[in-house]
Amino acid sequence: MKRFLLHTTSRRPLNHQAVSVSSCVLEQKISNGVIGCRSVGGQKSSFHSSSQLSDKHSPQRMGKVNTSSSVEDAAAAEALRARMLRAPFQRAGGGRALFPWRSSNEIMGRLVPGSEDFERKGYLLGGDVVSSNPMFDAYATAYLFMGVPLSEMMFFKQWQEDTAENMAWAFSQAMSGVLSNVYEQSFETLSKESQLGFDSNDTATEAATDTETDIDTEAVSPGLSNDFLEPMVEKKLRSLFQDAREYGKDQMQVRLDFKPQKAHMVNLFVFPFLSRNLLQVQPEIKDKYTQLLEFMGTNPRDAMPIYHEFVADFGDRGWTENTVIAQVLVPCEEVFWVKDLATGAIIQGVEDETPRTVAHLVRMEMVVRSKPSDGFFPFEHEQGNWQMTDIDDLLEGNLII
Repeated sequence: MKRFLLHTTSRRPLNHQAVSVSSCVLEQKISNGVIGCRSVGGQKSSFHSSSQLSDKHSPQRMGKVNTSSSVEDAAAAEALRARMLRAPFQRAGGGRALFPWRSSNEIMGRLVPGSEDFERKGYLLGGDVVSSNPMFDAYATAYLFMGVPLSEMMFFKQWQEDTAENMAWAFSQAMSGVLSNVYEQSFETLSKESQLGFDSNDTATEAATDTETDIDTEAVSPGLSNDFLEPMVEKKLRSLFQDAREYGKDQMQVRLDFKPQKAHMVNLFVFPFLSRNLLQVQPEIKDKYTQLLEFMGTNPRDAMPIYHEFVADFGDRGWTENTVIAQVLVPCEEVFWVKDLATGAIIQGVEDETPRTVAHLVRMEMVVRSKPSDGFFPFEHEQGNWQMTDIDDLLEGNLII
């Protein structure tokens, strides 16, 4: 554990020079509309992006009012847009969307080496941490904290694909859960296998009761309850959609359909001895952990006393929590638009029933609870569930530290 912690992390340099902090190397090939992604094991895969856009789908038209509307309708829609952009949830996410959703066929700049965003932000691991050996981070995290057998990692890459695909499925389920909860629509109706079909104007329906499901239908009447949603989606991310619903109620119609395609693992990382729960019950951990990361980036020897404090706390308490962070690129076939109900003008997205290829960056966290062990390893782990903490940097990564 000590070698792993000190070998793989460092603080981001103050000049924010470009540092290759992840195992995913993205190449955007504009000429043929293919985006290639090199996974944590070096395996290359690709999916298509609509690089040649029609005028109707061009970024210049996205988010603007429908030019075919009358001058009065356009003015009314723009007034609604201006009012909505002042809503608290817009400032919280730092974005300019009316509904908290990024629908673009361009990969986010911070994932593209050489771009300005990549040099400025990198892969947003948290705590200004960058990785000196991303592949080692991914494999060590998977082996030590996720229970992936060493034989699978040495000879097979299937564990990467399986993890990415599971997260794509979790992304679809989590979004169905959020929209079911916020708009009080049936979770079963929104979530169909691994895809989402949502229209805010649809009448809320009761969950089906004539078939067995994993959801307690009494708790889903008609929307998914908070008890079911909380483990799936982090509260700050949930609040973005709740605020959007509150400030746009009876004024906007939101249409969002998407079906995830083959997902790609971007990076996998762990923060030992740290979780959101621990930060709540012991707020003083934040300053200590921040100091640990600073020393690790400047003088690792100075970090050792703080590291030993965390180890001692682990021993005294008999348990600790570690946070595994995963970022996955999920291409989707997607239909998305927001309409002003008063004027019928499209004020966000593209009103077209033909799905567009959109790449979403999904950020997940899993808490792994550890306790001492007398076995081969000095500790044993109990893995939690994956929780979605951010989508496309709506919360600037929603960093744990």
